[in-house]
Amino acid sequence: MNEHPIEGLMTTAMNSIQDMIDVNTIIGEPIETSNNVIIIPISKVSFGFAAGKVIVDGVLSMSYYKNTGGFMGKPQSMMSLIITDLVIIALIIRFIMLQSENMNLLTKVSLSMIIAGGISNLADRIFLGGIIDYIDFTMLNSNLPILNLSDVYEILGFVLFAVSMAIYTHSEIKKKKDKKKEIKEEV
Repeated sequence: MNEHPIEGLMTTAMNSIQDMIDVNTIIGEPIETSNNVIIIPISKVSFGFAAGKVIVDGVLSMSYYKNTGGFMGKPQSMMSLIITDLVIIALIIRFIMLQSENMNLLTKVSLSMIIAGGISNLADRIFLGGIIDYIDFTMLNSNLPILNLSDVYEILGFVLFAVSMAIYTHSEIKKKKDKKKEIKEEV
């Protein structure tokens, strides 16, 4: 994907500021607790660029934002994000392999959506150095995060998985009640 012209300007500005002061890492004053534990606050500073087009005024716009941080742009190292993504994807795949015979279609679809979104975001992190977000819900001046299609897949996957588990739990409770009823009728 081509870099937005203003992103180049922001990079130049950040590099100029870096020449004057190291803005990537800020180390605060050490704090000593009552247990004689010393805490040193450390902050990482990064920047992103956002630009967009209104699709539905007050509801939805398309924006360009390169998220080099973690969930909702929280600062985090890229390697830890990649490792976390890989572990979560591997665990879900392993769960599917072990439980696929016992899963209903809704569970399989929801977990597949989570994996698809996760792999897509992982590829963005590895090959683009961050996730390109562009779906910006601006309803009621809310402060919702800017998403991409991968995020939508993951969110819908988690919602469908929750629905699937609720249906499964309801059916298991019903089976137990029916079994108790049968036992009472036999006695």
